[in-house]
Amino acid sequence: MSKKISVITSKKNLKNPNIIHGFFTRKGGESKGIYNSLNCSLRSKDNFLHVNNNRKNAMEFLSLQTNMLLTPNQIHGKRVLVLKKKWRSQSDPKADAIVTKKSGLVLGILTADCAPVILCDEKTKVIGIAHAGWKGVFLGVLESTVNKMENIGAKRSNIKAVIGPCISKKFYEVGNDLFQKFVKKSPKNKSFFTVSKKHSRYMFDLAGCICEILKKLNIGNVENLSLDTFSNPKNFFSCRRSIRKKENDFGRNLSVITLKNSKHRG
Repeated sequence: MSKKISVITSKKNLKNPNIIHGFFTRKGGESKGIYNSLNCSLRSKDNFLHVNNNRKNAMEFLSLQTNMLLTPNQIHGKRVLVLKKKWRSQSDPKADAIVTKKSGLVLGILTADCAPVILCDEKTKVIGIAHAGWKGVFLGVLESTVNKMENIGAKRSNIKAVIGPCISKKFYEVGNDLFQKFVKKSPKNKSFFTVSKKHSRYMFDLAGCICEILKKLNIGNVENLSLDTFSNPKNFFSCRRSIRKKENDFGRNLSVITLKNSKHRG
């Protein structure tokens, strides 16, 4: 294991002691090479045993039960799972967000430039987590997540949201097709893009776009941690950085939230 596991938490939101959350860095795991070291993705090409141990050690770091960690098969869509209990299927269900009011379930999302978004209504004890890349954001994964939270008792004005580490506008260059897609959906989306130095290219503010969507949804409090994955290789995995370096795969950063139950060891 290299160095100590490191996890980042909200600076102002989610201070309820009965709600545990965290955005893990890449430090403190067993994986080697391009996956060094806390790669938690079972869908990467990493050593399966290393990944399993990384997930186990991450949960133990937060005094949580490893077998309660649930990470869906992310497909860059808007499907949201509403959980009343742990899923039993051999393969993780396809989705890009999870919500629950059941204590003990550890909701997890894996990212490497896309934004992990944690949401919580502390009053009604409804929690959620979303994988928000440009595709999911465009398709409405955030709106779907908030709607599902409402369906099981949350109130929008009570919901607090935290946007975890993701690629920043400075390093997120996209093509004209993506720019046109967002502007066609809403002319106001133009504010999240600035012209790149390259012809017909733009720099996209993913976190800024997410913030605006959440505010329009009347979320009570939105916190952006403003942590860039691309320019911080010591702390975070980054898909774009790995592609630039011509690596054949990349690790994923784990983010989690759970409602504490009586079995919690902390």
